[in-house]
Amino acid sequence: MPNFLYEEMYSAAATDDSYKRTQKGKKKYTKEAILYDACRETNLMELRSSIRDRTYRPGKYGFMIVKEPKVRVIHYPKLQDKVVQFNAHRILKRLYEPVYVDTTYACLEGRGTYDAIRKIQHNMRYVKHKYGDAWIAKLDLRKYYYSIDREVTKQLYRKKIPKDEVFFLEYLDMVVDSSPEPDGKGHPLGNVCSQDFGNITGNEIDQFAIRYKHYKYYVRYMDDIIMVFPTKAEAQTAIAELEAFVSEHLHLETNEKTRVFPVAQGVKTLGVRIYITHILLQDKTIQAMKRRMKEIDRKVKAREMSEKQAQNEVNSWLGHARHTNSFKLCQKIFAPYPYIKFEDKNWRFGDRSPKERTRYEAKTKNKKEKEHP
Repeated sequence: MPNFLYEEMYSAAATDDSYKRTQKGKKKYTKEAILYDACRETNLMELRSSIRDRTYRPGKYGFMIVKEPKVRVIHYPKLQDKVVQFNAHRILKRLYEPVYVDTTYACLEGRGTYDAIRKIQHNMRYVKHKYGDAWIAKLDLRKYYYSIDREVTKQLYRKKIPKDEVFFLEYLDMVVDSSPEPDGKGHPLGNVCSQDFGNITGNEIDQFAIRYKHYKYYVRYMDDIIMVFPTKAEAQTAIAELEAFVSEHLHLETNEKTRVFPVAQGVKTLGVRIYITHILLQDKTIQAMKRRMKEIDRKVKAREMSEKQAQNEVNSWLGHARHTNSFKLCQKIFAPYPYIKFEDKNWRFGDRSPKERTRYEAKTKNKKEKEHP
């Protein structure tokens, strides 16, 4: 019986690579990581053996509570379970990347939040220019990861993974069933494979919307779906059709953010508000930064933090803000803190980052070469 996919799960090269991925950043300084690394070779060899012999079982989950951008309970697996999930994630990624539509952006290599934002704005501009009017149909799924039916997940990946890959399917079932979420629903946000299960589920919506219903101006970022239509009636019809589909086939519900509105109102999604002419930060993002700066300034004045450390704390937020037209806003926020530098001659507000610009130019060049060899 062929189980080629499962054989990849316990290969030395795959396991070593997955282990290295678990050790990025501050994660390698946790107590669990330090103890595991002390006997790394032995631990990894025993882990590979347990996978090969099919005696491996996922351990219990830890949990933590995060409060930004909203309160969530995060269940996360043990380090060795994360290593095995990275092995499975690599396989699922290879199987599904050719299947995903071009306008889905979450947790996919070469695509991201800001690609989705720019595509949404492009759709808004194009429909408004072509038809003279534009309406937004925004569909938001209620508590997406917490609400996914685990039995539906099992059925969906069996549509793609060959039936004779019995052992790999058994492993995926084991990961799905290990979820601490109650009532047979939900995938832990801390699981590596949860992003795959989320995209596999969302892909069903994508295929229905694009391949079957032929919605042209459609973008999905995990549980956020933004569509643009020339008329209000078309937008309302699309919302009704998608709500019926996700309820009947995926056992999911939409929330109060699901609605239809004119393009002039702008679209509030992915931490920004998108207009045809510009992009702004959402109010909650701005208020969170103001609160954070007060705490940072207190630490700087108390000499608990250096000015350089303060700048580093702010840089990640600035990386988000520079994708929007927020120069004057940053002037106002950081005026009381002269040690914070928010301007960058290589990256203007409202533009792509240098890395994104290079990637975009290379992609555009390759496209032109294919069209005009």
